[in-house]
Amino acid sequence: MSSNPYSTPTGMFNSDGGNTEYARSKVAAPAIALLVEGIIFVLLAIWGVVMAALSMAGLNPLVNSQREQFEQMQQQNGAAPAGASEFLETMMKMSETMQGPLGLVLNLIPLTIAFVVIFGALRMKNLRSYSLALASAILGMIPCFSPCCLVGLPIGVWAIVVLMDPTVKQSFR
Repeated sequence: MSSNPYSTPTGMFNSDGGNTEYARSKVAAPAIALLVEGIIFVLLAIWGVVMAALSMAGLNPLVNSQREQFEQMQQQNGAAPAGASEFLETMMKMSETMQGPLGLVLNLIPLTIAFVVIFGALRMKNLRSYSLALASAILGMIPCFSPCCLVGLPIGVWAIVVLMDPTVKQSFR
């Protein structure tokens, strides 16, 4: 018996020399956390896609109220400097673009990445596709692609640390 408390436990080795039960116990919690993060991410991205689609159809009440506010600002802008009206018009067009077609694209990309994170987390939990599991942990950490960097970063780091364990790495098929 080794006196090293950080060594891999013995006794549960499979025929390939890997410690499958040890690896399963190590990856279970970070894989589930990554899966939950991915599901939350999917829900938020779907919400963004729906809101962008409603904006493009003119049915989003938030965009309609914002448009009314822009119009009120333009009417109150009678004594303002010469470029103020053009500036407000540009801001209104940019806002409509960001909440419409561009908003749709900007939500479809993270939606796709969220599905990759979910699939990678499931593969990680089943000790399959090491590279996909590692990629999903990295994608879950990126602030622009995860629902919240305060949640995604620790979960991603945790998953990567577990995946870097040589015994865990060896157990992947």
